[in-house]
Amino acid sequence: MVAVTFRALAIGVAVLSWSAGGAPAQDAASGGFVDPVPIVRIGPPAGFEYAFTDGRLNPNRGVRTARGNAQSAQIWTNTVPRREIPLSRAAIEAAASANAGAHPTRGSYVQVASFRHLSNAQTAAAQVRSAGLPSRVVTSGAYQVVLAGPLGTASERQSALQTTHALGYGDAFLR
Repeated sequence: MVAVTFRALAIGVAVLSWSAGGAPAQDAASGGFVDPVPIVRIGPPAGFEYAFTDGRLNPNRGVRTARGNAQSAQIWTNTVPRREIPLSRAAIEAAASANAGAHPTRGSYVQVASFRHLSNAQTAAAQVRSAGLPSRVVTSGAYQVVLAGPLGTASERQSALQTTHALGYGDAFLR
C-alpha cells in the first residue's frame, strides 16, 4: 500500500491510501471512501510568466443564473457555434407590448430649469413638489437640471407645463 496525496472534492487536501488494485481511497480524517482527484498545478506555457500574483483574477467571474440561461435559450441555439433563433412577428409584438410602459417616452418630463449649483436646483425641485408634481434633479454636464415627471398622458404633461409656468419658470418645456 502506497500513501499518495490527493485533493478530495469537498474535503480539501487529505492523505489517502490507494491500493495497487485500483480500489477506492479511504480518507484518513473521516474514515469514509472518497473519489480522489489528483492535484494538478497548471501554469503558464514555457517562456511566459504570471502577470499578477495577488489573486486578482476572479474564478467566479461570469457565473450564470437560471433566469439568464432561460432568457438566453429564447434567443440563441444550443449548438456550436451558437446561432440566433429567428423570432416570429407575434413574439416581437408581444415583447414590445410587455415593455411598453417600462421606460418613459420622450416628452414625459417637463424640464423646469437648470442651475450651476445643486442647492438652487434642490430648492426649485422642492417648489415643484409643493405644487403637487413629482420632481427630480439630474446632472447634465456642469448643470443640475430640475425635471418634473414622469408624466403619463398628454393632458398631464400640458397641465404640468402650465403649473411650472405659473410657478415662475417661463422657460420650462416638455422633454
